[in-house]
Amino acid sequence: MHAHSKHLVVGHLEYISREIFKRFHKEITDSVGGRNGIYALYADGKLYYVGLARDLKGRLKRHLNDRHKDSWDHFSVYLTNGEGHMRELETLMLRIIKPTGNRVSGKLKGSTDHKGELERRLWLEQERIIGGMLGKEAKPAKPKRSVLRKTGSLRGHGANGAIFLRALYKGKEYRATLSQDGTVRIGDKRYTSLSAAGMSITKRATNGRRFWRVRNAEKEWVGIGHFHS
Repeated sequence: MHAHSKHLVVGHLEYISREIFKRFHKEITDSVGGRNGIYALYADGKLYYVGLARDLKGRLKRHLNDRHKDSWDHFSVYLTNGEGHMRELETLMLRIIKPTGNRVSGKLKGSTDHKGELERRLWLEQERIIGGMLGKEAKPAKPKRSVLRKTGSLRGHGANGAIFLRALYKGKEYRATLSQDGTVRIGDKRYTSLSAAGMSITKRATNGRRFWRVRNAEKEWVGIGHFHS
């Protein structure tokens, strides 16, 4: 009777007690029939398991005796109009919600992971920011694909586009941030340049571009000169 419905969900039962289901499972399963859809199992008010079934009637009955039998106290079912995209919908729910009772989250077949493109854009933006801070025209080069595959996420950006800096001097590590206006902050103190910040540590003339290091797309600490020759 739902063949011509334009909606994905054409019927539902939400948060029904397990005890009611055990006592009146015939009435409940008869109401959903052998239709397909998505169902959810709950434990103490929290989502425990999400599943897809082409026969909700049979699937619900099996969950009274399978490995989940003692792990849920309420359930919900959502009857769907046909089977189109049902597997993808289940996968999407699992990846977002991550119920504790599900062993796998599934793969988004046909979907492109845009993380690599985002990393490329962040890499180029970091080069542009550092070049501007140092008064040089940015000449970003597209990073090699192998670099993008190795890195999980580009680290190094602080608040308002600041870049994290690191230096090792006489066995001690120092941390700082380079702001977009070219100033460098070490703790509560701010310095007008990379060299001035380095000199505050070494107590002598210091080449700030050589003293300080930044983190690249491979998560390695490299000299700032690495970004612009």
